[in-house]
Amino acid sequence: MITSSINSICTNLSPLIQIIGYFILIYKIFLPLILIVIISVDLTKVIVSNKSDELKKCLKNMVIKLALSILIFFVPMISMLIMSFIGQFEYIKNDSGIDYNICYDCMFNPTSSRCNEAVENAEFK
Repeated sequence: MITSSINSICTNLSPLIQIIGYFILIYKIFLPLILIVIISVDLTKVIVSNKSDELKKCLKNMVIKLALSILIFFVPMISMLIMSFIGQFEYIKNDSGIDYNICYDCMFNPTSSRCNEAVENAEFK
């Protein structure tokens, strides 16, 4: 019984993993938009105030915000790369018996048919 629950862990947790996948999807869309709005507002304030010292400070802050946003934006991509790298080892997946592809699909493609089937078949809803 424990073995069967371990083997179907991704299927059983697929509703939760799918929600996380939707958050990642929304995050990847809205982070650049929020960054553009924040930088535009800051730059507009500085241009309207017409102070050269504040312009230098604002440009420095924009570069820092942009760098941090790029780092944050690539965290899901890096995790997807690591998971796909692990996914290349078929013998590990076959020996463990864990339904790894469902975890991957629900995390990085939450609208896929495989993920939706797993959510419907999940024991823990």
